Amino acid sequence: MILQKDQALKFEVEVTGHPKPDVQWFKDDTKLKTGKSLKIEKKENIHSLTVPKTTLSDAGTYKAQAKNAAGEVDSTCSVNIQGNIFCM
Repeated sequence: MILQKDQALKFEVEVTGHPKPDVQWFKDDTKLKTGKSLKIEKKENIHSLTVPKTTLSDAGTYKAQAKNAAGEVDSTCSVNIQGNIFCM
């Protein structure tokens, strides 16, 4: 996925299972949590990660990991952020 700097970035995954899986989000293998620059939400079986305004440092590999007693499954996406281009 390629985005321009300052664009919004949003990932959504639908997760079902029994027992109910725990979903965690990662960027470049670092666990993410809701903060000033990103938002993690859950609505029924839909889990989402949103970065409202991307910066160049938001580029990387994102992963949603669902895990329960029966096992785990991952979904990954690579993101490139392009900066402003100026022509003279």
